[in-house]
Amino acid sequence: MSIDRILSDKEFMKIAHLIIDNEEFQKRKNFLHHNDSVYEHSLKVSYRAYKFAKYLSKIYSVSIEEVIIASLLHDFYTTPWQDAPKIKKPLLEKHGFVHGKIACQNARKYFPNYMTLRVEDSITKHMFPLTKPPRYIEGWLITLADKYVSLNIFLNPCSLPKYIGIRGKNRSR
Repeated sequence: MSIDRILSDKEFMKIAHLIIDNEEFQKRKNFLHHNDSVYEHSLKVSYRAYKFAKYLSKIYSVSIEEVIIASLLHDFYTTPWQDAPKIKKPLLEKHGFVHGKIACQNARKYFPNYMTLRVEDSITKHMFPLTKPPRYIEGWLITLADKYVSLNIFLNPCSLPKYIGIRGKNRSR
């Protein structure tokens, strides 16, 4: 899915521009996230979650606005996580287990007016099953969209340890 297509969806952008146009969010264009930037990844996850939410809103009560906001902010780090000091941490303190909490703290700092219980829960728990499961349907949609967009990581099992923040040992031949 192209970024241009996402940015041209007027209904999506009616809400998304509140986050996307923010100078701090724009900095994520320079943060690497696997094969994309954090900016591109977040847009793709948000758009996919938005599409899921629109479909399900015909059957269930879903806050499309909270889905868009939370999914745009689900990986909202203030610096690229790969730049973090390489210190030994217990497994449950590694990136994949804690970055939802960190992203939520950062989102509260830069976007306090958009933080609701559903948004915070969705951001904090989007890495399920590495975290507790989301409490609300919005969080489940974001978790599903994030996995869907990141599927290429799961197709390459050797990439999985790095994806959850476990760095391998450097081996020279």
